[in-house]
Amino acid sequence: MLTFGPGILPGYADGGSMQGRTKARAAPDKIPDELGVDRSAPDGSPFLSGFLGTHLRATHTVALASLERAFAPLRMSPTRYSILVHANERPGITQTRLAELVGADRTTIVPMLRGMERLGYVRRKRARQDRRATEVRITPRGRAILRKLIPLAVEHERRMVRDMQATEQQALLRALEKLRGNLAGR
Repeated sequence: MLTFGPGILPGYADGGSMQGRTKARAAPDKIPDELGVDRSAPDGSPFLSGFLGTHLRATHTVALASLERAFAPLRMSPTRYSILVHANERPGITQTRLAELVGADRTTIVPMLRGMERLGYVRRKRARQDRRATEVRITPRGRAILRKLIPLAVEHERRMVRDMQATEQQALLRALEKLRGNLAGR
């Protein structure tokens, strides 16, 4: 039996147990929300529209695609951009730490860095204090491409929040930090 707490599954008669229950009548594009929040389904699923994670995923997907389009003329991805930013801010950052910061694993970060090294954007070398670790440093060519990417990223951010007041942006950042903390067990 699949059971959730009250209010977790808006649209089910008691918001709780799904066994033997029927879905409450709702408009085909919306699920009732006890908080009165309209969470129309970004992916067309009335059931999934009741979950904040669905909206976070849909927003992330649209934002990422938009940033990819902005970076396309420079043949750069958002992840590679993040690598350049971190390597610029933290000279000698290890591959492991860099992978953590950009949300990649070793099987992803190593080939990505190898490609960026071939393009002349970063340089990798074994760390002196720990020969098992590999340090990453941005090169002058990497800084040059980063200087071109930053205005594109700033313009992307402006477009994304153009209809939001500064207080709304700050409230959203605080709410997202709470969600990350909740999910990380803090």
